[in-house]
Amino acid sequence: MALAALGACALLFMPLLAGAQTIEYTVLTLGKPSGAEVVNHAKDKSTSTYTFNDRGRGPELKSSWRVDSNGMPLQLQISGKSYMKTPLSETFARSDAGVGSWTAGGKKTTAAAPGGFYLPLDAPPSYQALLATALLRAPGNSLPLLPVGTATAREVAREQVKLSSGESMTVRAIQISGMSYEPTVVWLDDSNRLFADVSGWFSVVRKTATSEVDRLLGIEEAIARTYREDLAKSLSDIPAGPLLIRNSRLFDPRTRQATAGTSVLVIGKRIAAVGPDGKVHVPEGVRTIDAGQRFLMPGLWDNHVHITGVDTILNLASGITSVRDLANDEQVLPELEKRIDAGTELGPRIVRAGFIDAEGPFSGPTRARIKTQADAERWIDWYAQNGYRQIKVYSSMDPAMIAPLANFAHARALRLSGHVPAFMTAQQFVEAGADEIQHLNFIFLNFLAKEAADTRGPTRFTAVGRHAMDIDPADPRVKQFIDFLVARQTVLDPTINIFEDMFEGAPDRISPGYENIVGRLPPVVARNMVGGEVTSTPEDKPRYAQAMPALKRMLKALHEAGVAMVPGSDSPSGFGLLRELEVWSAAGISNADVLRAATLTSAQVNRRASDVGVVAPGMLADFILVDGDPLQNISDLHKVRTIVKDGVLYDAAKLYAAVGVQPAP
Repeated sequence: MALAALGACALLFMPLLAGAQTIEYTVLTLGKPSGAEVVNHAKDKSTSTYTFNDRGRGPELKSSWRVDSNGMPLQLQISGKSYMKTPLSETFARSDAGVGSWTAGGKKTTAAAPGGFYLPLDAPPSYQALLATALLRAPGNSLPLLPVGTATAREVAREQVKLSSGESMTVRAIQISGMSYEPTVVWLDDSNRLFADVSGWFSVVRKTATSEVDRLLGIEEAIARTYREDLAKSLSDIPAGPLLIRNSRLFDPRTRQATAGTSVLVIGKRIAAVGPDGKVHVPEGVRTIDAGQRFLMPGLWDNHVHITGVDTILNLASGITSVRDLANDEQVLPELEKRIDAGTELGPRIVRAGFIDAEGPFSGPTRARIKTQADAERWIDWYAQNGYRQIKVYSSMDPAMIAPLANFAHARALRLSGHVPAFMTAQQFVEAGADEIQHLNFIFLNFLAKEAADTRGPTRFTAVGRHAMDIDPADPRVKQFIDFLVARQTVLDPTINIFEDMFEGAPDRISPGYENIVGRLPPVVARNMVGGEVTSTPEDKPRYAQAMPALKRMLKALHEAGVAMVPGSDSPSGFGLLRELEVWSAAGISNADVLRAATLTSAQVNRRASDVGVVAPGMLADFILVDGDPLQNISDLHKVRTIVKDGVLYDAAKLYAAVGVQPAP
């Protein structure tokens, strides 16, 4: 024990700057190289270049920093482009008097900074090692963060890893709390420099140690699983017998009406009876909850997620009891679904869609990258045999493959949806057999084939920003296309909320729609909830300003024409879906129709309407209690107080508290 303690101290007090060194890191997306970071450590200064390619997006950063003897930043400079390719510049300096000055998002701030560690908005991965080391050296392993927050750290694992050179190295997993909704982990080498930052989706690791990612990830997942199992035990309220919810206002999406004075009886996982208060037969031993005239409605659906980590709890706390995952790690997602279904992890029920794209420089994040039709058919077979309900194709697919693959998927009872492949229009995509289109921008791109034929990269956003205002739903050719979608019973997953940030956001402002939410979030999360506008020229800005109004007009026109639409977020879990519904309402769609789309229509599209989507006898006990009236104010959905999923009760405030979020007042 004494030797182990001595070893720990030796590693802790390794010199912060262990001499000049150049370290190369590989960025991996689902195990495939997608970028790099190169860090040069000199005697008194470190510099970094960092970039990765995510379908034409991704940061391009050049950074430099100096630290003091305790590992605290003295100077920091970051410049380049953000994930969305907008120019950025960020600086920090601490004076001898302990005053910190920083410029971020175009805003300059000066404040007393005794003992504060500056956390930039955009930082290269290697910067995390500075924070971890400074925390381990700080009293109580805790430091205030600048400009806001507090972080703590502890070592949770130590491993021997092998490098491609054959050498071995001792690395340590440092768990940092205070940076996000739940603790994060960074791996340090024996010189307190970054070794790896790993996850199932995105990892950064020493170039000489990419083979160690899966093993390190397994260690992290085991730690996280224990943490989440404990949460499931403490936050799940499993009734010992029948459960009666009385004095509620029950919303029925079939009639789009709410009925006051309604009782719902639950036995086990299913609803046994629904009726007026006092008219439902109540068995012995029933547990009764007075809803206090709260709004009772089916659990919400989010039809566009990529669920991982804390997303499960954020969804459930927001009243989302079912999600459709449209791209994820096919090795990880089924196991997560099993744990949720078994009750050992909290989260919504999951409908899985298998993701496919062609090989190329703009390929989507999937292992199912295909070169031939036979490749695609093998993946579709695998997805069908492993419980997937849908196939999602992506932008690099050969348009000629869509029709045969749609037929192949349909023969296996799978729906086919996706991004409209580049060099193909939305109408051609549907004519080839697609059942559904992801993202509203592809409706506009149907009329922009000349301006944006290649939609694999950011052009699929910038072209819409420039030209959306010119595409009028009343135009005969647009009306003809909408009628075509109705006739083909094509479903649209518009994710309109994601375009607010692109066309109306700014680096120095809170993301549109989140102004009333940031005060509820952990401080560091809140600070990073700033806009992510798509790059535009001064000439384009007036046109971008008209893009969101144009998207809303189109959304309303599609709805009024009878195009089936399902709400999905593709944005921050829980909050993103609620924002999506708010934008639908702001577009002029009635709140009753919005609620129906988020419940019954979603269940029908996902072929789960025999179990969920309405609160009725025989259905799964899947519903929420809302403190307000979403029929009058859709934003009242932020006031979900109680969630019932498969007959188990959850307190929204306790779920939020577990991830550092305050409930809505």
